[in-house]
Formats: sequence, structure tokens, C-alpha cells
Amino acid sequence: MKTLLENFKSSLSLTLLHFYLNEKEAINNVDAGVSYSYHVDCNNNPGVKFIHAISLHKDFSVPDLLHSQSPSDDDDVPAGVLQSLFMDDREVIDLESKSLLTITVVELVDGIFLGCSMNHRVADGKSFCHFLLMWSHIFQQKKIKIKKNIITISRPPMLEG
Repeated sequence: MKTLLENFKSSLSLTLLHFYLNEKEAINNVDAGVSYSYHVDCNNNPGVKFIHAISLHKDFSVPDLLHSQSPSDDDDVPAGVLQSLFMDDREVIDLESKSLLTITVVELVDGIFLGCSMNHRVADGKSFCHFLLMWSHIFQQKKIKIKKNIITISRPPMLEG
């Protein structure tokens, strides 16, 4: 597990070289009037949250999770179970203290769950999927010798503004 976590972290840091806005902080512009606007602070930021947790239920396994039933939901996995596994940094309270990207790795008896959340103020759903895809590519390439901690990705992000 230690090696897996190290690979997650190192590939994440290489990915963030391309998607650098995710490691910054979005600040509410108070003089914006009635509408909201934000700028990205590159100096004073909460950074990316990377959380490693071990399930409190020592016998909790992936099949237990997938076969759990919720009478009120039609979801494959009940929302309450998922919320107990992953850090929820989406509250709209004190947005400036929230990270723009949170990664949670939860260890179960027979596997892991990886939770990822990105603040919508800097990226939309398509950009989030693009980030996850590129992180996956870099994670799989980690066995390749990397020069100067830089790795080429197939589809770099297009940043506007």
C-alpha cells in the first residue's frame, strides 16, 4: 500500500505541473457587486488535499460495499455509504478555505476506493474528466524514466484568460 500511495502522490504532482490551477486558491472578489467573481491566488493557497484513510470497519470489503442495499435509493452504492468514505469539501461555506482539488484514498480489507473532487470555480466536468484521464496516463507511465520531473501528456489542458 505504501508504494501505491507514493505512486499516486508522485504521479499527481507530475499531473499538476500541467494542471497548475488546481493547486491554487480561488478568492472571492468582494468588489464584484451582486454577482460573484473569483481570482486564483498563486501565493497563499490551501494546496491540494491528499487524504489517506483506513476504514474503521476492519472487515469492510469491496463486495460488502457493492452489495449493500438502500431501500430509499436506486443507486448501486447508497449515498450515505459513499459520503462516509470520502472527504466532502463541497460545502458553500467559507469557500476561500477549501482546496480546489481533494483526493481521498480509503483502504478497505481487500481493496481501495479513490475519491476525487474538484472545485467547479476553476474547472467544469469535462476538464475534471480530462484531468483524471491525464493523471491515469501519468500514473501508468511512472515506470518510464522521467527526465527533470517532467512528463509529456497526450492532451495538455487549454487554459484561457
